[in-house]
Amino acid sequence: MTPKAKILIVDDEIGTRDILQQILKEMKYDVQAVANGYKAIEIIKEEKFDVLITDIRMPGIDGLSVLEVAKKIDPDIEVIMITAYASLKSAIEALRDGAADYLMKPINIDELKATLRNALGKQMLTRENRALLKSLKEAKEESDHWAYAVGVIYRLSENLRYHHDFREIAQIVLDYLSQVVDFHLGTILLLIRKGGKVVIKVNADVDPSLIDETISNLLKEVNSLTHREVKLEELSVDVIKGDNIELKGEKREVKASFILPLTLNETVIGGINVVNLERDSFGEVDQKTIYAVASQTALAIESHKR
Repeated sequence: MTPKAKILIVDDEIGTRDILQQILKEMKYDVQAVANGYKAIEIIKEEKFDVLITDIRMPGIDGLSVLEVAKKIDPDIEVIMITAYASLKSAIEALRDGAADYLMKPINIDELKATLRNALGKQMLTRENRALLKSLKEAKEESDHWAYAVGVIYRLSENLRYHHDFREIAQIVLDYLSQVVDFHLGTILLLIRKGGKVVIKVNADVDPSLIDETISNLLKEVNSLTHREVKLEELSVDVIKGDNIELKGEKREVKASFILPLTLNETVIGGINVVNLERDSFGEVDQKTIYAVASQTALAIESHKR
């Protein structure tokens, strides 16, 4: 069900104000009415309205001033001016200042309906265009992000050719991955005949227990995939800290975690995990990057075994 448009009426003449309010309520709009510009501005600061209908000539703050302030508070609000013939020049000035339209007194109901319909249609079109532009911008940013990620992945694959030690491979992988994916803890686990090797890169000042928790979660996932029962104490762990990280931070909640197995010839040999403490999820480009990096990591480990 489409929500009713919210309309605010501003007119110091109680007769005009009450009649407009009654007509618009009968038209099923959500309507509020106030007697002066001061009150109108106060309400617009607190609530979101689709349309403002204001008289031009009012004591205190006139309609043109209400129009100016309302548009600053909410650029999306559509403003319809009410004018008598004597203030027609001001109504035309209001159109130049961003008003959607004006109505002459006495107000004709059919003209009121048509003017409202046009104002709301214009508003809907503006919002749809803005949403479209935003989606296009996000798509371009995502495309640019992926293009950058591909470059990083290529440079990683070239660099890994010159390294054979697991710790070096894991550190390089996590360093390159952090250029594309925003993570606070990144972990790579390699299973060996007895136990396993772990390298974890820490990019945030966290409580040390979070490191153990992150490794434990990755180990649990890898154990379930390999049907092994490697214990935490059977792991050789290297902790790589970012600059100025002292591991004295408070225990923080994990917002997003992405775990992916490292596989060779359909055999799980370990896993990779990235954790973010601020974002709720990893985006599509992040996940594609992690998949590609996991593949490069497994290939580098296999080359080392040879």
